[in-house]
Amino acid sequence: MTTGRLTGKIALVTGAAGNLGGEIVRRYLAEGATVVLTGRDRARVDAARDAALAATGAAADRAMSVVLDGGDPASVRAAIAEVVAAHGHIDILVNNAGSAGPKQPIERLPLTPGELQDGDTETVGAAAQSLLGVAWNLVRAAAPALGVGASVINVSTIFSRTEYYARAAYTVPKAALNALSRTLATELGPRGIRVNLLFPGPIESARIRTVFAAMDKLQGKAAGATADQFTGIMALSKGAAAPDAKPLPTPADIAATCVFLGSDESAAFSGHDFEVTHGMAVPKESRSTYLSRPTMRSIDGAGLGVVIVAGADLDAAVELAKVQAQCGAAVLLGVAGAAVEDIAARVAGAQIAVTAFGRADAPAMEAALAAFTGRDCEITGAIVLPAHAAGTLAGPLSEASDAAVAA
Repeated sequence: MTTGRLTGKIALVTGAAGNLGGEIVRRYLAEGATVVLTGRDRARVDAARDAALAATGAAADRAMSVVLDGGDPASVRAAIAEVVAAHGHIDILVNNAGSAGPKQPIERLPLTPGELQDGDTETVGAAAQSLLGVAWNLVRAAAPALGVGASVINVSTIFSRTEYYARAAYTVPKAALNALSRTLATELGPRGIRVNLLFPGPIESARIRTVFAAMDKLQGKAAGATADQFTGIMALSKGAAAPDAKPLPTPADIAATCVFLGSDESAAFSGHDFEVTHGMAVPKESRSTYLSRPTMRSIDGAGLGVVIVAGADLDAAVELAKVQAQCGAAVLLGVAGAAVEDIAARVAGAQIAVTAFGRADAPAMEAALAAFTGRDCEITGAIVLPAHAAGTLAGPLSEASDAAVAA
């Protein structure tokens, strides 16, 4: 039964052919919206459109299929142009598309295609492009088509703020999406566009139970330990038929929240977090600012091995390396290739090894780390400095260039 809460609104849903995306599409159609379903595979998107129309009885002209590759800015712009040509504007943008990323402990994460294993199909970089880049590309392209009262809903995950074993390639880009969303809310707010974050908890499905079981196995835990870990911090049981049933939120719960966030009922909300987790007790992300250099007295570093990865501010990297070396630690200072000789001369005489670290060259970095541990000692700590100097990437995130996003 429709109550018309979204009547007259044009909604674009990414990842519309998936389990969660399909539920959002059906609820939006039932509430009167005209929905644009997007995805990379025409056949899958068309099938999802047909199924949604059949399930809701909505008129065929209220659902439109558009193919786009969210990782390709040109593809996204072309798709948005197609939507605007058909409907004139966009009222709701649901950034739901994403991927699972490689499921490996940190030391086994695939940085290159040759390192893929155990059924993984994405490298860490590909996962980041899918989980962060797609949403960013959509907002940048759609922003001109969003008017006063428009709503952007970025679907994150509560696991971006919890322990989630062997899923760093998934949770870290989602945490970046959280930060991006809050900045977009301040940038687009003056135009009357609201941006909110949706944090689904573990969603009831055979898939999540399989994931939890795999995590149990990876950690050598008893069956059910991971599920118990998360359900144990949920405040709401929803009257489970059996005490050990421990039901999880459903796609319908997520879709209902998307209806609220897309409707005028949420007109006063922007920059907010909406958790659909059965009340999981999860803290907010921590925030800190680096205010001073560590020139004060440090602890004894004898026997420690410290890696410092320099960024654009080489002076900061050199000073940090000297402080660690003065404390007795063996230091490996990684810098851009062109700066190796200059930096080596600046730290001559200190217990600091200088090597070339190309941040996009994983094999070279691994070789340098192996050489250091073989020659000096095991690595016990790492300091990774920002790749770019302050002000290198300037301007609104919603208007960032393709080159800036790639960087």
